Amino acid sequence: MVIAGDGGIQVNIQELDTIARKQVPVKIFIMNNGCLGMVRQFQDMYFEGRRQSTVRGYSCPDLKAIAEAYGIPTFAIDSWSRADDIVSQVMSDDRPVLVDVKLDLSTTVDPKLVVNRPIEDMSPFLSREELAENMLIDTLE
Repeated sequence: MVIAGDGGIQVNIQELDTIARKQVPVKIFIMNNGCLGMVRQFQDMYFEGRRQSTVRGYSCPDLKAIAEAYGIPTFAIDSWSRADDIVSQVMSDDRPVLVDVKLDLSTTVDPKLVVNRPIEDMSPFLSREELAENMLIDTLE
């Protein structure tokens, strides 16, 4: 299974050819918020929402149409009410399948790395006690 954003999938979009030719039964779920979401989230956090090249100046082709051009079956999830049925159908299919999961542009990723914080100390922050309880090594303070 592959879970990728719409921007991330474009980095490796040529691999749809390999998947189709070899009939690799991988299930590709694209979290499609129509922007470079994790970078946009950083821009909102640190650059007062200046969304250059993540929203403004960003575009994404119709990923379903590209997968279909390679002969890969596709689905779209655009509401929670259809999600369970589509996921069940996709996971029981023995072929490669691409699912375009439509998300709102403002969708965020949590937990999220924060500048000048250790990788294990992400936002939203845990209490120091809860973080220490869940760490396998000592926390950096």
